[in-house]
Amino acid sequence: MTRSNRTAPTRPAVAYMVLRFPLVTETFVLRELNAVADRVAAPIELFALRPGRGGPVHPMANRWLPVAQIASPARGCLELLRLAVARPRVVARVIRDVLFDYAPDPRALVNGLAVVVLAASFVPAIRRRHVTHIHAHFATQPAEAAWVLAAFAGVTYSITAHAYDLFMDTRGLDRRIRGARFVACISEYNRRFLEARGTPGVEYPLVHCAVPTRELWRPPHAPSPDATRLIMVSSFQPKKGHAVLVEALASSAALRSVRLDLVGTGPLEPAMRSLVLAAGLEDRVTFHGDQPEDAVRRMVAGSDALVQPSVVAPDGDMDGIPNTLIEAMALGIPVVTTSLSGIPELVIDGKTGVVVRPGDPAALATGLQKLIEDPAAARRRAAAGLAKVSAEFDIADSAAVMASLLERALSADTPGEP
Repeated sequence: MTRSNRTAPTRPAVAYMVLRFPLVTETFVLRELNAVADRVAAPIELFALRPGRGGPVHPMANRWLPVAQIASPARGCLELLRLAVARPRVVARVIRDVLFDYAPDPRALVNGLAVVVLAASFVPAIRRRHVTHIHAHFATQPAEAAWVLAAFAGVTYSITAHAYDLFMDTRGLDRRIRGARFVACISEYNRRFLEARGTPGVEYPLVHCAVPTRELWRPPHAPSPDATRLIMVSSFQPKKGHAVLVEALASSAALRSVRLDLVGTGPLEPAMRSLVLAAGLEDRVTFHGDQPEDAVRRMVAGSDALVQPSVVAPDGDMDGIPNTLIEAMALGIPVVTTSLSGIPELVIDGKTGVVVRPGDPAALATGLQKLIEDPAAARRRAAAGLAKVSAEFDIADSAAVMASLLERALSADTPGEP
């Protein structure tokens, strides 16, 4: 459904809540948002707590650029003052709970209180647009904002949980989960993790991050043993494992003909550039920075294999199921990755890809060598990977599940309370 659905302004609407918009690294959120908006009968709004950081804007964001609503701290302060006068007990309860969860960490407390202010700025838009349910992508600040708005505006909310939002700072997580209509999980690993926390009465449906497999489909590809071109598409942060990949390439004589394209930016990029120079790989490794989705897709499709050497970061952060693996497999490209979190649900070693121990450069080098030296086996695994993503990670299927969940939430009678 297009934005023309605003012709019926009194119909209950759903708002997607995200941390930033537009954001080049969250194509999976935009893809789901567009697909759900085309399927549900309700109007869809987009709320973001902060603006994007600049850089390329994916074409799929264009339909939301004119209508996305970005939180305003000034408007939030005014609205919070109004609410404090009109509903002092509600405001006091929200502030109390935020203080209880974040008081031990002053920085986290400041961020938590800031989210209260930013969430308050959406109250007028919620009433104006008849939003009755909010779906938050990520169980941290977006879910916190949805929880706040359940109190301030009487809406219900739900959450999609991904990775860092479950495995790092979990302060307030149980509170946010208790108030949610449902918590969608991108992997069975996440679902088991949340069920083990023991929050009763909460539904944890599996909703994969997904891709348009029919649009991406290409014949399964096999690498060239003589001049293999690898690609890694990831932000430069500790959990992605860039350093492991650089060390694997530098230490293996069998990989001397391999070229590597690195797509993305992030805080570790300067360190990785230095590491590439120190390893003498500057002629074999190319840094491309952030790229629009169509450019990334062409680069992946033109590569011999995609490598995603995910690790557990020192702070406990780790990937869920990296979207780059799903997209590469949909393009018929062989993949090499690690046995971490939900990744083995997608990449099954020897069947749909090559899987090695995380954080082990020697194991990664051996996995890459295995891929390169047996093109026929690589092609078979790529074909099986393509079949798996087509069957389990297609955006039409995932969007249908999410649309059904949201429509059911809209039809519920009682708003959630914090």
